[in-house]
Amino acid sequence: MALHLIGFACWCLSLWIAWNFQSLALPLLGSIFALYWLAGMTIGIKEKLAFVSSQIGLIATWFMLCIFSFYDFQKEITERIKPEHNHGYAVIDGALIFLVGITVLLIYSRSTFLKIPLKYVSPKELVLAFAILTQFSLAPAMSYYFGVGCSFAMVLTANILMLGYSAVMMDEGLKTNSTPKFFLGVSTFLLWTIIRYFDLFGNVGGMLGASLLFFLSSLALIGLAFFWRKRKASFHVN
Repeated sequence: MALHLIGFACWCLSLWIAWNFQSLALPLLGSIFALYWLAGMTIGIKEKLAFVSSQIGLIATWFMLCIFSFYDFQKEITERIKPEHNHGYAVIDGALIFLVGITVLLIYSRSTFLKIPLKYVSPKELVLAFAILTQFSLAPAMSYYFGVGCSFAMVLTANILMLGYSAVMMDEGLKTNSTPKFFLGVSTFLLWTIIRYFDLFGNVGGMLGASLLFFLSSLALIGLAFFWRKRKASFHVN
């Protein structure tokens, strides 16, 4: 419960800082959603609020990443967060949220080291959640110190994390035989393909590049569908 109160306090602080700077609110709120996802995974299984927080963070984090993956949005953030604009408070807020995320991992690591009974947590999902938290929480600092030059790097990182998100969800769905997680991975991958078709790759590679991206993504989804059906059939046979 203490971690949830800390997260709520950080969320309120984020809103206060970004009240008149709407674009600054998104990376800070994204880091809060990632923090709730991370904390919800590592809190004891008897804590019902932990499960709800984890699921809300899991879903909301992807949509925040989706917004974060647009280059125009990144440029707007870097143009707003400048030393001469005195937006250093957003940098401090992001750093505080990042430190809370590290605290969550340290508490979980300590419990694991002491062999305290805990629910199963996927290492890949844990690493993914912390990587996304890092991306969001340190975005104001990156923009503040490096300016527009880091916009493309942050966009590229956001797109890699979106693909990693889909891959981890599909992998966890296959390992645990969880249809919802596998469906989440496939659907987010399909949405990423559609978004990039009209945005990033469509602008960079033209219609040929966009069509090639869509074709390769379609093949990947068809292959996954056949694999999932074959896996389900083998379970029924056994």
